Parts: sequence; structure tokens; C-alpha cells
Amino acid sequence: MIYLTLVTALITLIFNTIFHWLKNKFDWFTDKKKFQREYFYSQLRELYLPLYAIVAQSEYLRKFHHLDHIPFNEIPFVEIKKERTSSRFDMKNGKFEREKVDIEDVITEFNKEEIIKRVIDKSEFASQELLKLAVAYRYVHKHYQDETIIKEQLDKYQTQELELIKRIVKKIVHETNYKLKFCHMEYNKDELKKSIMLYDINNNLK
Repeated sequence: MIYLTLVTALITLIFNTIFHWLKNKFDWFTDKKKFQREYFYSQLRELYLPLYAIVAQSEYLRKFHHLDHIPFNEIPFVEIKKERTSSRFDMKNGKFEREKVDIEDVITEFNKEEIIKRVIDKSEFASQELLKLAVAYRYVHKHYQDETIIKEQLDKYQTQELELIKRIVKKIVHETNYKLKFCHMEYNKDELKKSIMLYDINNNLK
């Protein structure tokens, strides 16, 4: 009788230990998932959805200006530059000179430099890989159009510039959709898989 009581008590103890361990494990997993979901939501709100909007404008410009036939790897990002010509009076020679001035508006602001600025300014919300890519791109962007650099070095800057912006755009598209999916929000399965934005709004436009 005593032996049976001891066995029963031991089984009960083991069962309770396993039960509490599993409960604590489940609670920890639930808390971790809740924390991760809240963090992903903050990332989406503060960084990834604004970045996704910039990429969306690039893809619309690609469609609008009929650049679809050019592979994404060759033109991973499309941006608009606007200029106006103005006259300036040169006091030295007493003549009016014409000069081109860049125009900045909400359209031109959605450019590659703005992507990099947002990632670095909001670095606490960026993935480590996206942040590394942005910092690298910031460096090459300052040099890839500098014709005073020797050709071999300029070619390296231009090759790196193209590769980095391609990886940045794909990273934004992939990570945005991944975080949307994790937060049980609407996302694009094909974009998540291919890491390329699929812009089909023109299907309904003439």
C-alpha cells in the first residue's frame, strides 16, 4: 500500500513538473510571438511601408514610361528628375546667363537617396542586412557619377551602385510582405516569393 502511494505521488510529481514546464514554454512562446508581432508592426509603420511606397512609385514609372521590356536587374529603380532653366545676370561680363536648376517636389523626393536616408534615420526599425546595404549604397552613390575618377574605379562604383540598389529594392519588397504576413495583414504571396514588386494597377487603366 505504501509502495503504491509512493508510486502514485511520484507519477503525480512528474506529471505536474512536465505540465508546468510545458505551460511555461507555451507562455514564453506566446509572449515571444506577441512581442515579435508588435515589433514587426512598428517596423512596418515607421519604415517598411513608407519605403514600399517609394518602390511602388518606381514601379509605376516603369510601367507608365514603357520600360517593362528592360530586365529588372538592369534597371531596378526608376526615379524622376525635373529641371527648369533660369536666367542669371553675371555682373562681371554684364550678360545674362542661362542655368539649369533642379526642381524638387513630392514626386522627385521619392528617389534612391530618400530610401537610404530613411533606412539610416530609422535604423532601429531596419533589419541588419537592409541597414548594411543602405550604408554601403550611401558611399558608392557619392562617387558613381563622378567623371573625374579614373575609369577602373568609376566602373567599380557603377557596378556596385547597380547591385546594391537592386538588393535594397528586393529586400524592401520581401521584408515588407514577410512582416505583413506575420502580422496577419494583407500581403502578396508572389512578391514574398520573388522579392520583386508586381505592379498590376495598369491592368484596369486605359
